[in-house]
Amino acid sequence: MQVFRPTLLSVSTLAASMLVLGMAGLQPALARHHGGTSSGTGQTLAPSPGNEVLTGAVGEWLQKAQAALRAHNLTQAMEAVNAAQAVPGKTAYDNDTIAEMAAAVAMQAGQPEVAVRAYDMLIHSPRTTRAQKAQMLDSEIGIAYAAKNYPQVEATVARYLKEIGPSDKLETLLVQIPYSQQNWAAAVKAALAQVDAARRTGTRPPEAVLQLLASAQKALHNFSGVTAAYALSARYYPSALYWQNLLYNLASDKGLTSRLGFNLARLRLTAGLATNAATYRDLAERAVQMGLPQLALNLLDYGQAHRVLGPGSGATPAELNAQARFQAFVTQQVVKLKATLPQQVAAAQASPAPGPALTTGYDLVLAGQAHEGLALMRTGLTRHPKHPAAALLEYGMALLDSGRVNDALKVFALVPPDTTARSLADAWTALLLTPPQTLKQVLAQPAQRSASPHTR
Repeated sequence: MQVFRPTLLSVSTLAASMLVLGMAGLQPALARHHGGTSSGTGQTLAPSPGNEVLTGAVGEWLQKAQAALRAHNLTQAMEAVNAAQAVPGKTAYDNDTIAEMAAAVAMQAGQPEVAVRAYDMLIHSPRTTRAQKAQMLDSEIGIAYAAKNYPQVEATVARYLKEIGPSDKLETLLVQIPYSQQNWAAAVKAALAQVDAARRTGTRPPEAVLQLLASAQKALHNFSGVTAAYALSARYYPSALYWQNLLYNLASDKGLTSRLGFNLARLRLTAGLATNAATYRDLAERAVQMGLPQLALNLLDYGQAHRVLGPGSGATPAELNAQARFQAFVTQQVVKLKATLPQQVAAAQASPAPGPALTTGYDLVLAGQAHEGLALMRTGLTRHPKHPAAALLEYGMALLDSGRVNDALKVFALVPPDTTARSLADAWTALLLTPPQTLKQVLAQPAQRSASPHTR
């Protein structure tokens, strides 16, 4: 799996960039000071129309600081800045311009703490625009990261996100920090916090965050966590690689029981990955064995509609005859079930066991009695099934088969985490939330990299 590795600015790069930022802001101010007139007694220079100017003494000291900075005489430059700060009666414009120069000199002098204090002053200034504040906060984050002051990075990123707005780059950085320190658990916690926040706001987490999440879960040998991360990636950023990784992990899951294996096969079929008649017949046979003959018949009808079965599928006459005989057998099982369904419902209601209520309830749903069937399945869920996560997943599938997609998605989100059933529920969620045409295009493409096995 390809893991996101952001380009981190070095201290020297940050210094150079912020020097440019600071000098760009200072140039107009110092130019106006130089071009104005002064009595030499510290009086304010006559402003250009619509522009502010520096107090005479402040402007003179900052011009000296600028000249010293260009000559790389950093000690003299900082002395001039300090002298400007000591001038009495400064205006707000004076203070802001001094802070800009202080930040530029401090970064060149390797004093990031001084630069941060200067930027903090500018950030709090009412004269600073929102765009300028965003740039300064971003610079502070870069300074703190280069100095490995990670608590300061996290605090400033939180401030940026609150005051400026979302930023994929900075949100990823919150995960990158513990990840770069190989603190896998903290990286997972930070990534999941962003996933939850995105879910609450109806947005999507940065793709790099999901990549880091999968990699950190792999480092923790958390197989279900890796699968969940792949499901999130397939959901928010559908690609052939993410789906290949997801399906590989699902098929490799040691918790994949026969019934959950059936669910995975249905997932592959619904995604358009089952393209041969044998797969449809196998699924239909398993559905009959599970006591769900109507589901088996629905699967066969689906295969015919997609020309995998029946006329138009390219099957030979002998194969068509075999398919017809099997469909007749399944139809006969459906007829038998419907004839005895009322008695089975009564028996399921009277039985303390969860299985009859769950299976018979599902049969009712498939027979067109969704309200009664779902109610019976909910009764079965209260009877402490042996595999509660799998039972809840099956209830979600019954909702899906009854056409209640939104309700099914809500139930899938309730399946207990760190279970094979939840991994399948997440995969169904990714599939259902991806537009069919997009999913078709994605799955038709070869993955750029092959999926690698992940063991517990």
